[in-house]
Amino acid sequence: MFYQLTERYQLVGWRKMPTGMLDLTTNKVLFLPRKSFYLMLHMNGQEDIDVDKLDPEQQEMLQNMLHRGAVEMSGSPFPDRNQPIYQYHDHVRIESVHWSVTGKCNYQCRHCMLFTTDNPIKDLTTEECLNLIHQFAECGIREISLTGGEPLVRDDLYELIQACTDKNIRVSDIYTNGALLTTEVIEKNTQYGSTS
Repeated sequence: MFYQLTERYQLVGWRKMPTGMLDLTTNKVLFLPRKSFYLMLHMNGQEDIDVDKLDPEQQEMLQNMLHRGAVEMSGSPFPDRNQPIYQYHDHVRIESVHWSVTGKCNYQCRHCMLFTTDNPIKDLTTEECLNLIHQFAECGIREISLTGGEPLVRDDLYELIQACTDKNIRVSDIYTNGALLTTEVIEKNTQYGSTS
């Protein structure tokens, strides 16, 4: 029989970390014992796997994956899939990032270190932010929360959120003082699945 990891899942690994299976819809990782992980690597839809030659532990794992909907089977090879079944990240595992996208704010609170006259912090350009988002994706980051300053003062904020979405990075939170919230902003945040 031929087995293939469904499009919803991807095998992942990090330096000095266990290997696992990433659910692309929830961004959660199910860590797998190495023996199970190596068997999953052969579930590429092209290799004929003889279940009778698997040990009982592997057979049980295969049944669990079929039941979970993580693996599908066929009597013939599957067509080539669009994405690789395994992605290795050459760094330690980082689940999420808390990113200050701006040092600017629509308020001038005395207690805030961002409102000093000699504040040397300069905001990244849109291009620099998009490059950073690309690097986040390369590192396997699956979730980002945005803060500032006040992130809603960035004219390109939703371009950055769209870039995250395009890279399968969920923007989980936008930390805001709330003064710039409008019905339109709330609808956009809802559209992208972010909470403010």
